[in-house]
Amino acid sequence: MNIIQNYINIKNEIKQISEKTKLIVVSKSQNVQKIKFLLDSGHYDFGENKVQEAKQKWPLLIKNYNNVNLHLIGKLQSNKAKDAFNIFNFIHTLDNDKLAKILANLENSNNKKANYFIQV
Repeated sequence: MNIIQNYINIKNEIKQISEKTKLIVVSKSQNVQKIKFLLDSGHYDFGENKVQEAKQKWPLLIKNYNNVNLHLIGKLQSNKAKDAFNIFNFIHTLDNDKLAKILANLENSNNKKANYFIQV
């Protein structure tokens, strides 16, 4: 089964369970053309687990598709916090005080808010 058909099948299954559930398509290691197809189909929630990979492929996509919600689903190292803050709307892996302080400082100095999932 190809990626697009698999996406459609999963989306339909989720819709049967709940209209409120959001599907986050993990696009790690996928090329921009496959991502564009999903964007053109109206899907805007994507997950990446590597800041460097996201930094390479998402800025232009986000510029062209302003409804994108990009989720960081992998471990975030403090030295990559600034890049992650600039790219992602949601950070799922806030797991320590140092990282929380860095992200809070970035929010204060950039007048931007992100959404966080805190690991305890």
